[in-house]
Amino acid sequence: MLLLVFMGCEKNNQPLSPESQDSEAKAIETRTSSTDLYRYYDNVALFYDQSEAVVYYLLYDAIPSDQIQANNIEVVGKYDNPVKLKVRDIKSGTVYEHTLSADIYGIGLADGASSVEAILEQTQGGGYVLPDVIDGTEVIVCNCFESGETLPDNCDHGGAGSSGCSVTESTPMYEISCSVDCNSSHVACCTADANWNYGD
Repeated sequence: MLLLVFMGCEKNNQPLSPESQDSEAKAIETRTSSTDLYRYYDNVALFYDQSEAVVYYLLYDAIPSDQIQANNIEVVGKYDNPVKLKVRDIKSGTVYEHTLSADIYGIGLADGASSVEAILEQTQGGGYVLPDVIDGTEVIVCNCFESGETLPDNCDHGGAGSSGCSVTESTPMYEISCSVDCNSSHVACCTADANWNYGD
């Protein structure tokens, strides 16, 4: 099973929660512009906000039918009440709003050098590496788990009954963070560990 683990006007960097799939997943749709970049994968869409140096993401079981297909986009930001990610088509001025729904079960943010580099780097074998904080190889992980599913023992933030969570890890050398908001059929879980633990 795949584990894919903001508010305000303008760009908001409040974290929510992530989760994802294989770290060398092939990008289904890739678009770049002089400002921001985005990619759709089988179970996650990534939106790189160049000015803020963060990656926003959508978690889903199937690619949304209303996926963005603009060549030049600007990530406007993530908002609360309701939770949504806004992206603007620079050419037409059209603003797209992705909200939590039956199709999109999680909206989150990943902030940290490795995450930013990961969305920009193509792997040697083809495809693109997903941000580490999403695929679970970094020192922190955020994700949405389907309600009724067994939750990891190490949910430092979130857990049963939680619709959102965030976590930050700092050292003298770096600081990384992730956050995620989940729909009503999922539970948010964030940990400062590198992997999920499920007991003995």
